Amino acid sequence: MGLRRRQTDVRPIRLAAVAGFCAALLLAPWAWAQRVILVCPPETDASLNEAFNRLRGELTMHGFEVEIQTAEDAISPENLAQRAESGKAVASVSFARNDGYTTADIKISDRVTGKTSIRTIATPAGTDAASLLALRAVELLRASLRE
Repeated sequence: MGLRRRQTDVRPIRLAAVAGFCAALLLAPWAWAQRVILVCPPETDASLNEAFNRLRGELTMHGFEVEIQTAEDAISPENLAQRAESGKAVASVSFARNDGYTTADIKISDRVTGKTSIRTIATPAGTDAASLLALRAVELLRASLRE
């Protein structure tokens, strides 16, 4: 007596699994992207514009959703916080030059506790100031989101 295996059609199960996997891949970038608002610096300052562009590139490369806003006048910490809250962003960043330093003011929202903090990163003017500022800002944002 030979044993016969009962064969079931597994094609519908495989098709459903592949469709679910494809849907997850398509929706993943929107589900995980954290929005960061960047406030454009004055066009007359080449160093600030370079720092702005480098930070925008670093954020994009690390999977952040970047929203660019313009500022007609100086950005205060309160204004920076309002921009982040109105844009439903985890952070907002503005750039300034203070006493020979290129600075980035970063407002970070903690979604769990509801607290906000404002950090300032300053780098001395020089050839690598823009790169250093962008890298430090991204490291700060990533570390705060990990916590």
